[in-house]
Parts: sequence; C-alpha cells; structure tokens
Amino acid sequence: MSILRKLIRRIPLSLFAAIVGVIAGLGLWEILDTLQKDEVNQIYQRQLQENLEQRSHESLIYFHNSIQGYKASAQLLASHRRLANYLDPLYWFSDDQESVIVYHEKQPLWLPQPSRWKSLISPSHILLIDRMGVVRELYQTGDLPLPDGLAPRINDYLATEQTQVYLTIIDSKPWLLVSTVAEDAAYNVMGTLMLVVPVDEEFLQAAQPGLSRKGVVTALLDSSEQRLLATSNLEEIGIGDEAAKMSEEYAVTSQTFLDSGETNLEMLFATFIPLAPMHSMALRIVRLEQRQRGIVALTFIAFFSLLFMLVSNRLSAALRRLSKFSQRALGISQPVRESGNQLMILEDWMKQFIHLVREAREEMRVLHESEIRQKEALTTAIMETSLDSIVTVDQSGSIIDFNPTAEKAFGYQASDAKGKSVESLIIDAASQVHFADVLKASFESGEEVWDLRLEMIAHHSDGSKFPVEVAIKPILIDSSTLFTIYLHDISQRRKQEQEIRSLAAFPGESPIPVMRVNRDGVITYANAASEHLLESLGVTRMQLIPLNWRSKIEYALNQNSDDESEVELGGRIYFLLIAPIAGLDYVNLYARDITEMRAAEADARRHQTELVHVCRLSSMGEMATGLAHELNQPLAAIINYANGAKRRFVNGATAEELAEPLQRITSQASRAARIIKRLREMVERQVPVRNSARLNNLVHEVLSFMDFETRKNNIQIKLDLAVDLPVVSIDLVQIEQVILNLTRNAVDALMGAAVSPGVIRISTSRRDAMLTVTVEDNGPGLSAEAESRIFEPFFTTKQSGMGVGLSISETILADHGGKISYAKSSLGGAAFTIWLPVTRQNQQ
Repeated sequence: MSILRKLIRRIPLSLFAAIVGVIAGLGLWEILDTLQKDEVNQIYQRQLQENLEQRSHESLIYFHNSIQGYKASAQLLASHRRLANYLDPLYWFSDDQESVIVYHEKQPLWLPQPSRWKSLISPSHILLIDRMGVVRELYQTGDLPLPDGLAPRINDYLATEQTQVYLTIIDSKPWLLVSTVAEDAAYNVMGTLMLVVPVDEEFLQAAQPGLSRKGVVTALLDSSEQRLLATSNLEEIGIGDEAAKMSEEYAVTSQTFLDSGETNLEMLFATFIPLAPMHSMALRIVRLEQRQRGIVALTFIAFFSLLFMLVSNRLSAALRRLSKFSQRALGISQPVRESGNQLMILEDWMKQFIHLVREAREEMRVLHESEIRQKEALTTAIMETSLDSIVTVDQSGSIIDFNPTAEKAFGYQASDAKGKSVESLIIDAASQVHFADVLKASFESGEEVWDLRLEMIAHHSDGSKFPVEVAIKPILIDSSTLFTIYLHDISQRRKQEQEIRSLAAFPGESPIPVMRVNRDGVITYANAASEHLLESLGVTRMQLIPLNWRSKIEYALNQNSDDESEVELGGRIYFLLIAPIAGLDYVNLYARDITEMRAAEADARRHQTELVHVCRLSSMGEMATGLAHELNQPLAAIINYANGAKRRFVNGATAEELAEPLQRITSQASRAARIIKRLREMVERQVPVRNSARLNNLVHEVLSFMDFETRKNNIQIKLDLAVDLPVVSIDLVQIEQVILNLTRNAVDALMGAAVSPGVIRISTSRRDAMLTVTVEDNGPGLSAEAESRIFEPFFTTKQSGMGVGLSISETILADHGGKISYAKSSLGGAAFTIWLPVTRQNQQ
C-alpha cells in the first residue's frame, strides 16, 4: 500500500485527474453495456419465440386445411353423378386381364368439368380402383409418373366406409393419398377413388399462401434422421439437408400433425424462420445502443476529467500561492505547470454533453417509432390475409378491429362494426349466453381458448344463420386485456357430415331387406325390412343363417364375385343378391320380393296366349272360304277316282288296273287329312314352346293358307327370300301368326282400295345379329294419324277389324327379344318389318 501511495504521489495531479475520469467512464460504459445488452437479447429472444410459435401454428393450420380441402374435393368427385353413371353398367371381375386405362391429355368421362375442381386441387394422379385393389383407370394430370412403391401397398390405402387421408412416404418421398368410396347410381360400392398428390415444393407453397414473400419456409421432416423430405423453397433449403445444420440460419420448430387420418408417424411438420433479419435488427439496435453508451461514457470521462482538472487548477493556484509564499518566506522554488482555463473547458464540455444527450434521445425515439410501425404493418398484413374471420374486442365485448375476411363473412364494414357489441352483432341469440360465458372465463383465467374449437351459431347482416368454429386468445396490453376471436365458417363441413350421416342411414331406410353376414354365417346386421325374411328363415340377428345359405355365402366369398338367384320362402319369391366384401370377410345380402311381379308375368303370358288363340280363330274365320275350296279339291278328286274305279271293276278290270285309281284316292285323302290337321293345329290352344326354325319355311307355310284368297283376288305374291339364313329360336305358332296377320292386312288393304293388279312382296334378310321379315304392298298406305297410332290396342282402319292384330304382334316380338317397325314401301303402300335375334350359337 505504501508503494502505491508513493506512486500516486509522483503522478501529477492533472494527469491523475484524467486517469480517474477515464477509469470512471469505462466502468460506467461496461456496466450499462452489460445491462442493456442482456435486456436487448431478452427482448429479441421473446420476440423470436413469439413469432416462431405464431408462424409455426398458423403454418400447421394452413397445411391441415389444405389436406382437408383435398379430402372434401375427393368426396365431391366421388359423389358426382358422372362417376355414378359411369360405374352403373360397369362390372369388374377378379380374373380380368385388361390393362389399366390411362388418361393423360384427355380427361376421363367419370370426372366433372375441369373448371369445377382443377382450380381447387392439383393432384398428380386420380386412380379408379376396384374392390380387389386393382387399379382399373388412371388419370395423369401432368408429367410426374406414379410412384413405383404405391402399387404393392395400394390395399393399405383403400377406402372403407368413409373417406381416408394418408400422409406417407413412398419411394423416399412424401405423398398425400386421399381415398373415398366409389359407388354407382344404385349406391353399390364399386371400389375406391384415390387422389395421389406429391407433397413437394409446389404443394407446400400452395398450402402456405403469402409465406414465401416473408422468407418463411415450411417442410416435412424425417423424425428419426432429422432430414428434410420436402420444402416450400428448394433454393433456400434443399431436400436431404439436416435440420440441425439449419439452426445457424433459421429458427426451427417441428410439430406433430393435426388429425390427418393415417399419417406417417415418422414425419414432422417443420417451420423455418430466417434469423438473419432478426439478427440484423438486433445487431443494429445493439450497435446503436453501444454508440449511445460510448457517447455517454466519453461524456462522463470528459466530465470527471474536467471536474478533476478544475479541482487540480484550484489546487494548482493554491500551490502557486503556496509556492510564492514559500519562495518569499522560505526561498524555496517549486515549479507549477501552467494550464488553460479549466472552468471554461468544463462549461463547453457540459454544453456538448447536453447536446449529445438530446440527439441520442431523438434517435432512440425515431428508432422505436419505426419498430412500432413495422410491427403494426406485420400485424395488419396477417389480419388482412387470414382465411378466418378475426375480430378483436375489449373486456366489455366491444369490437376494436374487424378484418376483411370478417367483413365478407358477416356483411358489415369494419367502420360500422367498430364500437358495437360482438355478441349482438354477429353471434346468434341461441349462442350469445355460451359465448359470453367463454369470454368471461378466458378473461378470468387469462388463458387462451384455442384448442377447444367451440361450435356456435353466427348470423349475417341479412339475417341468415350459419355455424362457426370459435377460438379466443387473450392479449395483455399494459394493464388492460384484449381478446382476439377467430371464427371459421363450418357450413360446408356440416353439409358433408349430414351427407355422410344420410348415407350411413341408407340401409336402414331401404324398403328392401338388407343384411350383412360374416364368413361364419352369423347375421351381424339386418334392417327393419328384413323381418319377414328372417321369420321365414327361422332365425334372428346374431344367429347362424341356414346351411344352404351359408354355402352360397362361402362360395361368393371364395370367388369374390356377386351371386344372383331366386328363392321361395314362406310362400313368397325373392330375388337374392349376395355381394362379397372380400377384404373384410363378409357379404352384403340384398333381397327383393318379386312374388307379385312373377304372378303378373304369368298372367300376362296367359292373356297373350289367349289373345293369340282368339286372333287365330278370327283369322281362320276370315279364311274359311279358302280352306273350304282347298278341301273341296281333294274330295272332288276322290269322288272322280272312285267312280272311275267302279266303272273299271264293273267292266271286269284286273287288280293291276284298279291299283292306280285307288292309289290316287289314297293320295287325295291324305292331302285332305293334312289340310284338316293343319287347320286343327292352327286353332287349338297350345302351351308356348320355343323351337329352332327357319323363317323362309314359315313364310311358305303362311302363303299356303293364303293361296286361294290371293289367286281369287288377282293378287301377285313376290318372294325375295335370302338364302343360308341361320335358324332362330321361336314359338312357331306365335311367329307364324304374326306373319299371317301382316299378310292378311296387306290383302285387306289391296281389296279395300280395289288395286288391280295387287302386289304383295315378302322378303327376308340378315342385319347384323337380327333376322328380318318384311311384308309390303302397293296399296294406298297409311295416313299420318294412322302411322302415329298403328300399334295402339283396338285402333284399326278396317270397317270390321278389332284393332288387336298389330298390338298382339308387337307383344309377341318383344317376348322374343325382337320388334316390329313400319315404313313407307317402295311399291307405294305400307311396309311392315319384324326383327328377331339370331340364336347365340349362330351369331358368329
């Protein structure tokens, strides 16, 4: 201590004063630098954490909403009438060897117009998969190929009873798979409609509107290796980079996904916020503070230096006086260093110090105002671009801010909404009490009501009501608390939920029996319409179905194909359809009571047979003269031959001479017998029987009946019969009656118009898989009114006709799978054509 005192004593007083001032200034600067730097770092870290949490949460919500958009779009495509109509006549079988139908530039018929869905979603592929997990049709919207790893695992992603969303890794890349049930127009499940979407840069950018302009990057992260699988900005962050290496340039947060269906648990949703802007701002603030602290430190150094110099001057003056006194009194000379006016220097430094302090205060004010404006601009941008309605209220519930989305959703301008109660303005009366309780609870607890996602009823300015999802977040500003209310319109989601509920209730509402039976034969479900069928089987729900039915179910499951049959139970006839669901090891059993339908068909067939019989009797009555003439010829010949034989016998003819007339008598008697037999076969009532026949033979048979009448009335018959026509499977009597009706009508038309000579042309031909017989004449034809009504029952142009011939003919041909048509004949009259299908073995 004595050495230090000696050293200090040797230092000049002015120099010592300067050293003390420097030490004091540096000490003050170090203290202020440490305190303010810690404060700035804390503010920076809090701001960074708040921004990171807000951005990451918003990014995850946007990503989830994007996935939900694909899910809703898949349901929309699957429920569109185009897909149902396309699948209605379509059947896929497990043993089909057909290749996948691929659409690239041309859109498939089972999708709606592109304007209805392409502006909402952009999948790379849309697959149509049957119930066995086989891809039947593929629509490729771009150049990106379908991942190879999808086909072996496609059964894992098929839809069951509701739409499934899968976020998974295929071929080391993330993919979004949205699967929904594809049904035909009868609501039969035909398979799965799958949207295949690559989760790449384009997908992530579309899911995060506006974030790319702020430098924020979203990505999918491998949770085990912490490597990036996909990013929204490949130029900034590449695929395969490690997230840990990004922490020097970005603030990184990773989260598990919201409810996204069958999400791959090895993936996380990551948000990268660049640190450079935040570091830059913090560095600028620190440097500005350091400059200010440097100025303050220098000022304090100057102040202390001047203070000590002033003291030293006073002491120097005292020392000079003491030196002069000593010199005069003791004669001791002690030199004293001369110096300037230390008081003036101190005064100047004080003025400079005050000026520098004012400048520093002004710079700090300008800087803080700039930061406040930047933060307000960022908050305003978030509010204006939000997809949800955001309303800020005070503790009393009065509206302070109303974002543009809220203006559109509720129909109020922000200027009109501000200052009004949020409950009375946009919350419906049915939900106002609940809303007030939640707002009060949030205020008292000081915690946000975010994850609850409360559902309430809101109303528009026009009085219309709609459901909303509400989340409330309290914000503490100074000593007051404000609330940010997020409202999301869920009207569309409610409609989709209602559609799903209605589809789920469909089997129970069906008027036909619907049952579900597992492979063991246990009835696991039966709707109300199945009660009579269960009673006839003698079983109830959750019991075993009879053994013969179990064998049918086992066969359908093993073959993985529908089984159709008719069964009779309890005096009722049922059409039974067994539709297997192989993947779930059960069948859906649909039964339809067709007892009345079968009885009606039997009555119709009986009435048709009776009408045909009556028609044939009528035709025979009209042809009675011709038949009498045909019988008269062989009878007259028999009489002549008998008289000749008698004369020969009387004249002593030998047996050889009598043999010839007797033989001719036998021949003419056989001819008469054939005519009578043919007449009896034509008029007697017979059970309809299908046999193979040739149309040319039927034409000749009919003309044999009409031969006498046509010759009597000078009517020429022209035949144009095709050769080598295949046989047809028909009821001979019924089709012969149809040809006879048409020929009789032609004869009547020629006789009624007194056409001479009359001409009837009958021709046969083959047209694809149909055989035709055309009967035409050169009569007057039909009027326009008669053409439109010719096939109506009881309509006739004859004076004595019943008007049932053509109607019966049309019914007969329809039963044979054919038809009858009318056209004007090239001969000038009418031309009627009957069409009959070729038998299956003769179609080649």
